[in-house]
Amino acid sequence: MIVFNPKFLNKLKEINNNFAIAVSGGADSMSLALRMKLYGFFPLCIVVDHGIRSESATEAVFVKNFLEGQGFKTIILKSEKFSKCENTSNLQHRARIERYNIITQYCIENKIGFVCTAHNKNDMAETVLLRIYRGSGIDGICGINEEHIWNGVIILRPLITIERVEIEDFLIANNWPWINDPSNKNEVFERVKFRNLISKFEDSKTLISRLCLLAKNASRARHFLEEQTEMYFKKICNISKYGYIIINKPTFLILHEELQLRLLAKVFGIISSFEYKPRLTNLENILSAIKDCAPFKRTIAGTICCSDQDEILIIREPNKIEQSITILNHTVCWDKRFEISFEGDINNLKISPLTPEVWGKIKNNHIIDNKEKKEMFRGLAAFSTPVLLYNDEPLYSLLLPIVTNFTNTKANTRCIVRYC
Repeated sequence: MIVFNPKFLNKLKEINNNFAIAVSGGADSMSLALRMKLYGFFPLCIVVDHGIRSESATEAVFVKNFLEGQGFKTIILKSEKFSKCENTSNLQHRARIERYNIITQYCIENKIGFVCTAHNKNDMAETVLLRIYRGSGIDGICGINEEHIWNGVIILRPLITIERVEIEDFLIANNWPWINDPSNKNEVFERVKFRNLISKFEDSKTLISRLCLLAKNASRARHFLEEQTEMYFKKICNISKYGYIIINKPTFLILHEELQLRLLAKVFGIISSFEYKPRLTNLENILSAIKDCAPFKRTIAGTICCSDQDEILIIREPNKIEQSITILNHTVCWDKRFEISFEGDINNLKISPLTPEVWGKIKNNHIIDNKEKKEMFRGLAAFSTPVLLYNDEPLYSLLLPIVTNFTNTKANTRCIVRYC
């Protein structure tokens, strides 16, 4: 029997069954389910039906019935974002993002902290080669991470060191079925072209191993660069309680260019909470403007970047924030930047961004001195901060003190805010 990595088995024991596995019905994910069974693990299996192919619903039911027959609780989650027979070149990429979003949202709602996916060694090699072709840097050629966080859920990839041929042989030996998705052979998709290119190589096994070795070496270099970036982030960046970051510009300008780019990407990511980094060309353009030393203000990746002689200010772009959310739980993470906890009645409460009009209506706008107000409104950052609404009427800024008698006027609610 081909065993799981001992490190992964220890991880499963640590998380104490608080995990699910994503199963498409393909060989990789069916092999993952089989291995789980052989080790005595029976996690929830999540099947996503994108509805792209006409037979996808039937296949999803087949997979569900088979896995339930093997002792796994299995659910089917459906996506309505794609039309049947859609065949655009970026379809696989968009479907992947949608699949992760659907799965992780379900896990969040059901308090599942980990999801196992079945990416394998071939997937790693294809990813590395594809990113070399696209001109990626160190981070890109690191390939697929063994662990990754998506929407706060930890993604585990226990088959990343196992080749596809081993996976299929394992299923055949154990008489387990799998579904072949015809899109995996359709060269309209760029990844398929590189998959076929690798398969045509005279010694494809060696090529796959060398590409994975390149990813491993690149990962070591990336780890060092990330450590350096984190060190300088702590030294020269200040996170304001009002949800923006200030970078000490004179110190920033003496750093190596690679660290400057990584530091900017990190800060933009914290403020915007985007899953992906900004494009390198966009980062380079911003860095060039910073080095020119002339004051500027630009939008990038859901943020506004302002620079003057002494500092670089990055605030959240207000029009990228969801305009209003209804409070359904006593703890919410608003705009992925502020964690807000409520005590008491939460009926009829909403959170929305502060606006100039709302500022004049809230009940605690006077509880702020000039120094604090200057910090709050720096670069108009205040207009990306949360306001509490009751019956759609502005009540309080959630980042300023809340006076008790005001709170009792409309809602018996107390808020505790901290950066997520």
